[in-house]
Amino acid sequence: MKEKAVGIFFDIASAFDKVWHEGLIFKMVKLKIPYYLVRLIQEFLTDRSFIVKIGQEMSKECKIECGVPQGAVLSPTLFSIFVNDVPIKKSINSKTLLFADDIASLTSFTDKILAQTEIQSYLDSLEDWMNKWRLKLAPHKCAQITFSRSRSANNEDFNIRLYGELIPKDNNPKFLGIVFDRRLRFEKHIANIKKKSAERLNIIKILAFNEEWKLNDQILLRIYKSLTRSIMEYSSFIYPCLKQTEKKALEVIQNNALRVVFRVSQADKISIEALLACAGIQTMEDRLKTLLEKYFLRAEATQNPLIDELYKEYDEFRKRDIIDTGLAENQDTMDDILLLNTITRGTKEKIPTILCSLDEFSLSYNSSNEVQIIDRE
Repeated sequence: MKEKAVGIFFDIASAFDKVWHEGLIFKMVKLKIPYYLVRLIQEFLTDRSFIVKIGQEMSKECKIECGVPQGAVLSPTLFSIFVNDVPIKKSINSKTLLFADDIASLTSFTDKILAQTEIQSYLDSLEDWMNKWRLKLAPHKCAQITFSRSRSANNEDFNIRLYGELIPKDNNPKFLGIVFDRRLRFEKHIANIKKKSAERLNIIKILAFNEEWKLNDQILLRIYKSLTRSIMEYSSFIYPCLKQTEKKALEVIQNNALRVVFRVSQADKISIEALLACAGIQTMEDRLKTLLEKYFLRAEATQNPLIDELYKEYDEFRKRDIIDTGLAENQDTMDDILLLNTITRGTKEKIPTILCSLDEFSLSYNSSNEVQIIDRE
């Protein structure tokens, strides 16, 4: 495919510490939050102070005029209210994702010059918004990456700037705990999981074999689930994108952990199936597939417009892929493959001529010479 996508991952400098109190109260009023709650939050934030102590020396007491208290239950919600009106891109080829203080922008393109102009325009509006509400992005901590199957994308940098400073290229940016790569194979992310798992497995070994500790199997199994398996479960939604070698690596991590938990070695010739049965857990493949299914069901239930759009795009892609496969096998029946551009989805009209039959769909001409897909019932 010729189309590529450039992703930009932003970092708000000292995000929670820079929330402007008066600006937050103003936005709460604009959102028509009940007055008594606004007053409650105002009292919660005002008359706070701090003192710096170095050795035996103490600074004078200073008033806190911005920021939400670190660790407070209300702080994430208050910050979300404060950044709720941040500029976002929402078009066919551009999306902006916002989660707390993490912002990511994704723009698909075929023309690099047009894409760069569009992206820079968005960055300028984002910079203006940050200045207005007394926040600031850290350009040197931001990152850009071009997603593509093409090898030439490795050298495809965009001259995009924040506060006059060039946003650096990063081949493996990290966003919400997931390490991305140019071809979305997540090899670097799996490598990080393997490294973390090896370190945490050492803790389990100490607790399993140290004479002073020597915890029982069930406690060790809980520790494994909390320390090690949780790392792999967190990124369960990327499982279908992984190569077989990476999937096998995740199984090996669990297998090694189970041998430690039950204090057996490969020389004991006890099968992994037996260890899984004793532990009462699934293989990593089955476990991640189960979590993936639950994740998508919950995501669909939220009726989030972005998720609905992604489902529709995937559905369209899947149907086109099926049609392309059918056309490749039935070249004699199609005069002009460009007719695929006029595909319409899910029609119930009666079509006189069926050109080719596929497993799930039928491809046909209608009277207007358009290609249509009919879902089989």
